[in-house]
Amino acid sequence: MKQIAYAIATQEKEREELDKVLSIKDISERERGLLLFLKEAAKSYPGWLIIYDNVKSFSDIKEFYPHDSSVWGEGSVII
Repeated sequence: MKQIAYAIATQEKEREELDKVLSIKDISERERGLLLFLKEAAKSYPGWLIIYDNVKSFSDIKEFYPHDSSVWGEGSVII
């Protein structure tokens, strides 16, 4: 997810926000911040596509699965 966030953060303001999130020491807080960043950024890219490869169990990606279009915007997921 970190690599996706860097790819999405193309503007200076977005990079600063992402760097701030990634500097959080607490791992669970950092992951929560990263997920919030991705949710907001995804709305700016209608028709986005996320591909999850080598998923053995849905529970492995459940937290990061974009299931609500009002939160993530319109896009598609391939597992």
